Amino acid sequence: MHVHACYPLAVPAICHHEVMTEMRTTIEISEEMRNRLVALAAKRRLKGFSSLIEEALENYFREMDGRERKREKALALCGKLGDEADGLEDVMRELRDSWR
Repeated sequence: MHVHACYPLAVPAICHHEVMTEMRTTIEISEEMRNRLVALAAKRRLKGFSSLIEEALENYFREMDGRERKREKALALCGKLGDEADGLEDVMRELRDSWR
């Protein structure tokens, strides 16, 4: 299904102290997805569903940014134990031997 997410062209909006220009775009979605959007918009008493699309995209990008930060933190830990790992391995070996 061909759907237009309509925002007035070049209408400035103030958002987080930045001037943003909203744009129109066209997206391809299934009829089922469109029906769900229309139903949710009606439930929220919205005239259209552009705000729902924007909300979904904001949530998606926030989640992706969070995943990227976690990935970067994990990669930053690579090789951090270094020589300490050898000492920990010796301590673990001694502990395991004492359990037998």
